[in-house]
Parts: sequence; structure tokens; C-alpha cells
Amino acid sequence: MSAPSGLAEALAALPLYRGLCWRGFGREITDPIPLDAVLPTTRDIRLATGNFAGGAIVIFSATGRDVAPLSAAPADGEVAFLPGTTLIPLGPRRSVSGLSLQVLGESIPASEQTVPRDEVLLDVVAHARALGPVALDRAARFGWRPPSS
Repeated sequence: MSAPSGLAEALAALPLYRGLCWRGFGREITDPIPLDAVLPTTRDIRLATGNFAGGAIVIFSATGRDVAPLSAAPADGEVAFLPGTTLIPLGPRRSVSGLSLQVLGESIPASEQTVPRDEVLLDVVAHARALGPVALDRAARFGWRPPSS
């Protein structure tokens, strides 16, 4: 499904977000992923993982757009990646603080690529766990799916 050009153009006008963002995803990614639609992510790992019930990808954003100021739910910390962005695996899926994670980056020059160290990821996970659970009514937007019964 392609994003309407008006939406992509409007998102492209938003401020860049440079930092970590998350999307629920439980399998290892081995190949680059060229985006042909807008990909919503969140700065809140609890939303992406369903309060740590599932795995996630962590993306170090260099070109994602900060949607939070315009969002109906600004606390979700939404970051949107635009069509034409290519996400690339920066290493294998691994366990970080008991959570299955894989780091992805954007296909930007290597000199501009940042790979978060495990200590940073451990700190983010610990901080989010200390905040307690979050309501999951919007979590599916960020890739988390409840376990099937």
C-alpha cells in the first residue's frame, strides 16, 4: 500500500527526529527493507512491545519525522519514516535485558550511522520498565499484536 503523495509531502515538512524509536517485530530481519508506505514507530518501547510481551526492532532515526506535536496522542512519541527510506539490519537479533531486539538503521552514509551500544539499550529498557505499564489501545499502530487466544 503506497502512501498518498499529499501525506508523504506533509510529513516531509515536519522536523527530523534523530534518536531511537521502536516498532514491534518478533522475527530477525536479514535483508534491507525499502519502504513504499509511511512506517509509524514510537519512542515508547512499552507500546512497541506490548509492555515487554514481545520483541521489537529499534531504529536509530536520522531522517524520521517527529509526528508527536501534531498527534492526537503526543505521549506516544510517534516518529514516521517516509516512503523511499530503506532500513537495514545493523546486526543480528539478540536478547537485551530479556527482550528480543534487533537494531536497524537507515541507508545513509556509514559516517552518519549510529549504532546504539548495549549499555544504552539496557538503560532505555530499564527506564521504561520503571515507568510501569502503558495502555495498549494504540499499540497495534506500532507493530505490537496481542497473542492469539
